[in-house]
Amino acid sequence: MDKHNILVIDSDMATQIWLGNLLTSHGYQMDGVQNGKEGLEKLSTYSDGSIEIPALVIIDLELVDLTGEEVINIYRNNPTLGEIPIIVFSKRQDLLEISRLFQMGISDYVTKKPGIENELLGKISSSMLRAQTGDAMNKKGKLISFFSAKGGNGTSTICLNLAHCLAENVSPKKVLVVDLVLPIGSIAIMTGTQHENSIANMTAEVKPHDTHKLKSFLLPVENWSVSILPGSESVKESQKLEPSRIVPILNSLLRAFDYVFVDLGKTLSTISQSVMNFSELIAVVVSPDLLTAELTQIAVGHLNQIAIDRENIFLIMNRAVGLAGLTKLEMEEKIGLKIQRTVPYARENFTLTTNKHMPYISQFKNDGISIELQNLAEMLE
Repeated sequence: MDKHNILVIDSDMATQIWLGNLLTSHGYQMDGVQNGKEGLEKLSTYSDGSIEIPALVIIDLELVDLTGEEVINIYRNNPTLGEIPIIVFSKRQDLLEISRLFQMGISDYVTKKPGIENELLGKISSSMLRAQTGDAMNKKGKLISFFSAKGGNGTSTICLNLAHCLAENVSPKKVLVVDLVLPIGSIAIMTGTQHENSIANMTAEVKPHDTHKLKSFLLPVENWSVSILPGSESVKESQKLEPSRIVPILNSLLRAFDYVFVDLGKTLSTISQSVMNFSELIAVVVSPDLLTAELTQIAVGHLNQIAIDRENIFLIMNRAVGLAGLTKLEMEEKIGLKIQRTVPYARENFTLTTNKHMPYISQFKNDGISIELQNLAEMLE
């Protein structure tokens, strides 16, 4: 493989010329085609050995014949080129579309706009490096997002404590908890962690391919077996968030951690939907009451509409407020999905451990809740 050869698939001739000048001035060779059909013709010549396989493909989504997604899917399913890094270079900024592209296996996404030269060159370099070291495809963690259709169900508490239990089980594998509850997160407060950085600051200040800088925003947590990426401390800070960088940053973090838990709280926003669309599993926390059941039913229906498979939705019932309420069977019938596990009523114990900034299992190791948390952690491995 010629490490300097880059295939560009873009119907815009001005972009082809601009990329040609940029790439050649930085030591790369460029092979440009203007439509998806020509891109697929190249695929056949790469497969039969007629032409040297490129080190990287840059593709626009808006081609004159096929869609960029169609070409990417065919490349990804080709046994010869399945691991070649692909960077999407497009004007589109649809978060759900970007998350689906990362699920398809693209290496990175760059938005077409003025002054993007350094970011594009950085992502080309890092994508090639990951491919050369075998890190682009086979070293990728598992992303699990946590969501509830109604507040007060203990989503953040369950997310954080499950992450700790999982980290204890899979050590020395690494687990990260990302606080994406907007506008103000609680994970840092729950763990008693002092911090100056947040995910909002990270998206505003760090380019997704800058792994070293990304890691500087992550914090180890005393008494917990996880690292955290804190949420915003104020509404003003949360306004710095750059939504289009969320999924690319998560994609980079998945190469540094074996498991990434994302706490989304109860917000069903474009941001949270893009994260769920990119997740391997969506853990939905419910409480046994009619309002939660009906809201969860509506939320699940919406997730189906944005192409999230019902099989990827993992229901956890948390009896956060007491023993009363609907039965497990009644909840399942109302929502239309199986509840995987039920966390028993904890009385004041969750509050006690949260006030101490401690994992539940470290304080009440052998009670029913700790056993259920361990069972859930094993199911999420």
